[in-house]
Amino acid sequence: MLYLYPAYVAWHYYLLVAAVALATMQTAASAAGLRGLQIGGRLWPASLARSTLAITIIGGVALFVATTPDLLSPGLAGTELLVTFGAGVFTGAALSLIGGMPCRPRRATRFDQPAEHRLPIADYGYRALRPPNAGGPLVLVLPDPDLPGVATLPVVSAILDSGYTCAVVSWGREGVPRYPDAMAVVPMLISIQAGDGPVAVVGLGASGDLALRSAADDERIALAMAVGPALRPANVLSGLLLLREMNVAEAWRWQRKWHRQGFIASLQAGEALCRLGRRGAILASRHDGFYHWSEECESAARAGARMHILDGESHEGLVRGVAPAWVNDMLTAARSDLVAIGGEPGADPVG
Repeated sequence: MLYLYPAYVAWHYYLLVAAVALATMQTAASAAGLRGLQIGGRLWPASLARSTLAITIIGGVALFVATTPDLLSPGLAGTELLVTFGAGVFTGAALSLIGGMPCRPRRATRFDQPAEHRLPIADYGYRALRPPNAGGPLVLVLPDPDLPGVATLPVVSAILDSGYTCAVVSWGREGVPRYPDAMAVVPMLISIQAGDGPVAVVGLGASGDLALRSAADDERIALAMAVGPALRPANVLSGLLLLREMNVAEAWRWQRKWHRQGFIASLQAGEALCRLGRRGAILASRHDGFYHWSEECESAARAGARMHILDGESHEGLVRGVAPAWVNDMLTAARSDLVAIGGEPGADPVG
């Protein structure tokens, strides 16, 4: 039986441990970039986190000693202290997780889109988008199955602004690609919309793996761009590292949304990237909240693939913020090659 007497001493121990545990977790979350564990859902500056921890420890201990005259009297010991300290640590962890709930991927919003064309594969489809000054080859866009559809819009806008026609794939009711059905999407779209090509393909997230594998198997693809791909199943993050990108509830749903490891393993995109050489291009971040930085990129770079690797950028930030300008730059650099293969600008590849 627990002997929590004097009761106020137990409460003071509990409050001190809870405060110190909370401050320690906030400091650790700031250092590790775990936004889903940071109160407010945004990373605190390192100096603020360390200052908060120091003030909490010094001030908390001073206040505890000053308000607990029975500190050295017989009372709490052994099991009582263990339970009290454990409850304090649990409270600190719970407050950190609850405080990090604002950290979540932005939800999809309504936006105007043309009618969708159905593909005779699963329930996949695509939308054809053509700017007024469209010309030259077609660009296929494979959306990230782990982000809302609206996250694709900045990349699509960049492609249209570059004067290219694009076709944006839809992954159907489930919103995720499935192997092997997804392998037929890119070659079928090329045959329907571009004939003998050439085309460029942009894959976001796990769809970047599909873009690389499709290009390795199809010479009509002159350029395959992968934004934040996984490349191998071992690179899929799990556990606390997912809190870089989302809160604990979102992380639980993210891990159970679909069997992405099996999809990534089947595509073998790391090996495909090495085969692509200059036709392959990667945009990645060493702080991606979905996938580990992959060593495959090093060997692929030696094989001629083009790499743009960043530090400190989240997966969603990579797709929404960095990818549009990068895709624009890649298409601009490849324009002469694409036109040389595909004919004079001005062709309308989308019917």
